[in-house]
Amino acid sequence: MFLDTQPDADPIQFTHYDCWFLPEGEDYSLSYLEDALENRPEAVAAECEDVFGSWSRTLGLDVPPGHYADLFMQTGGGWPGIEACERDATARASEAGFRVFEGDGFVEIYR
Repeated sequence: MFLDTQPDADPIQFTHYDCWFLPEGEDYSLSYLEDALENRPEAVAAECEDVFGSWSRTLGLDVPPGHYADLFMQTGGGWPGIEACERDATARASEAGFRVFEGDGFVEIYR
């Protein structure tokens, strides 16, 4: 189920894109992710696998290892690759009965 309003509860899984590749001590910014998208697509593929793959394990979803890294690269990478991974992961979570909230630059999964 996809939610229209962010719950007042702790998510069981989440990602905030402005935290991807954020150096310690730096302010939150999408610029680090955008730099990685442009210069290190393999690192972004690995991050997609790390984030969305961990959701699959935590939520008990049947997703083969390497699925999200492959999906990112197969879609040509960039933001479309991240969006493809997000769509896949959130659809699987929703179909499994979890609640999904997609905010501006973040996604959260709830029971």
